[in-house]
Amino acid sequence: MVSHKYLDTMKKTEQVEGFSLYLHDWTIPEIAKEIGRTTNTVRNWARTYDWRLRKVFELRDIEEEMHKKVMEAREKIIDVAVMSIEDVVNVDVDGNPVSINIMIENVRDLKTVSEVLMKAGGVPDKIETKTETTLKGNVGITTTETIDPAMAAEIGKAIALKSSVHKDE
Repeated sequence: MVSHKYLDTMKKTEQVEGFSLYLHDWTIPEIAKEIGRTTNTVRNWARTYDWRLRKVFELRDIEEEMHKKVMEAREKIIDVAVMSIEDVVNVDVDGNPVSINIMIENVRDLKTVSEVLMKAGGVPDKIETKTETTLKGNVGITTTETIDPAMAAEIGKAIALKSSVHKDE
């Protein structure tokens, strides 16, 4: 007959306290000193209630519970993201995205929106390719509005990422 000592209920509070310390990787001598018992007494408790096997099952249960909580949290995050996207993206009658309803008030908003859209589209954060372009002829720039340098940098980044994606495809 196989003994299931790890299933037996410990009878003393000190035993439960000792096991709790054992569960947190304290050694038998450390536990004995902490709760004021002899090392032999604590070692007998560990043997009587099979603390090793009990610890394996406790840690497995804790891991399963943590995994379940993580999966529930991920599901909630995904639900919120989907609802947010549904609120922002306009779709045609076939359900294909056609435009986005986002008000961009400052550079930080533009940066955030562009990063989110690039990540959602699977575009890497950095594209490390060097290109050289030689322009010939007359180049003229007409400005209709003064743009903050930070805003111009974000727009340039978005254009560069978009054009590099088209080249890769």
